[in-house]
Amino acid sequence: MKNKRGAALLLLVTMFLLLLAGCGGGDKINAPFESGDYKGKSLDSIVAQLEAAGFTNIQKEPQETEIEFNADSIINIKIGSNTTWNTANAWKADVPIIIEYYEYTGIRHFEVTMEIETGGEDGKPVFTITTNLPDETVLGVELASANDDTDYYFEQREVTVESGTAQTEVFTRDGEPLTGAYSFGVTMFPTEQPERVQEITGEAGEAMRGDLVEKSGDYSYILASAEYLSPVEASIKQISEEELLERFAEALSGFGDNCEISVEGYVYTVGVWQDGLAQTAMLAQAGDQDAAEAWDEIMYSTMKASESLQELLTTSGYGDYMAQIQVLNDQNHENTLLTVFLGLVSYNCVS
Repeated sequence: MKNKRGAALLLLVTMFLLLLAGCGGGDKINAPFESGDYKGKSLDSIVAQLEAAGFTNIQKEPQETEIEFNADSIINIKIGSNTTWNTANAWKADVPIIIEYYEYTGIRHFEVTMEIETGGEDGKPVFTITTNLPDETVLGVELASANDDTDYYFEQREVTVESGTAQTEVFTRDGEPLTGAYSFGVTMFPTEQPERVQEITGEAGEAMRGDLVEKSGDYSYILASAEYLSPVEASIKQISEEELLERFAEALSGFGDNCEISVEGYVYTVGVWQDGLAQTAMLAQAGDQDAAEAWDEIMYSTMKASESLQELLTTSGYGDYMAQIQVLNDQNHENTLLTVFLGLVSYNCVS
């Protein structure tokens, strides 16, 4: 009886040891995935998992394909003599692992991405471009005034992508801060790139895809842009008082000689008159409908004229001055019929 129990115990121990050997005991390694889990996975990810598990004899067998979707995807894997297994199975580290995968023989397309960030001091911008274009890619950059005015600004440069980014030097106007609105543009032409870059983009940019890609026939290039608004306000050079009065006279030329301009402190007062204004005001005050409508039109026109004169002061370098218009009695210039200050009516004889 004792011998039978001992034999039974020995048999159990032997079976246990065999089970351990089959499940990765000793110096054997378990597969990091089951045989049904690798289909369609990428070659790099599968190789990385096997190497991380400790396998050292990984062999790759490519099968050519012209379907880009299948590029580098796994077709079949054989571990030793096994084509099916689960994670309980184990092998020695140097067991031959044959990986059959699709090797794409056509153009490898990629979607170009690019982000533009603005840094630097106020009015002295520095632009940083983050992109998936290959290192050594040469980008053309330019900064131009958004408005085509007499103080137009335009500057072009080149920057090179390194570790996925390219950064410009600071943009200034002869060392002084920029003011106003600008457009920052980025271009990349494949024909102007080093051979290493062309191997990825294609000599004519045929490998590039995405919203940033522009086409000209069979040629593709990159075009991206961003807006820049300087927080620095433009300083306005103050003209002489004589030049300012000339601008006032030009703005009021519709009144001919029927106007006078005076200044007291920081207030320019413009007095204007026309024949019949006093009578129109009197009739409007008496309730005449036509006269009231005519007077209202005079009032609104004067309000707009006041705003225009205030803007004239600002653009002439007199932003801390104010303009008021007085519509005078054409029969007696000592009497004022209407006063408008900063575009608002401060006195109206009809009201």
